[in-house]
Amino acid sequence: VSVDSSAEKDLQTFIQRVTAKNGLLKFYRTYITYCYQTKQRLDTFHTAQNLYQEHVMFPDDITGSRLHFDISDGFQLLFNWNISVSDEGKVRCSLGLQSKPPRNASDQEYAVIASMQELLHKMERLYGPSKTLLDILAVFKL
Repeated sequence: VSVDSSAEKDLQTFIQRVTAKNGLLKFYRTYITYCYQTKQRLDTFHTAQNLYQEHVMFPDDITGSRLHFDISDGFQLLFNWNISVSDEGKVRCSLGLQSKPPRNASDQEYAVIASMQELLHKMERLYGPSKTLLDILAVFKL
């Protein structure tokens, strides 16, 4: 399993704490959860790539945490799916979104773009990062 550079420090800190406390069961539970979340992200990125091949790019590579979605006329979305591990061994996923509106975007389009981050967080809490990402991509490719 490859580890995100952003999560590597979190995992190292957690491993040091587990080693000091001899909490191997906790370590393995956390590691399995981290691996599951990483696989879910990779599977979701593969699905997005298969569905929207001409619109999806990966700034790092497909095993990274970022997905770039080119909609049209310069309108772009950049999703960042982070996986982190707390000192207590809690694995957390968070989906971030940056957008680049087209040069000739209307005020209404800017308003929609501005509200997308809040909508993303609400959907993520309800449906999880995988379904949220794929649903948002589907909306823009109707």
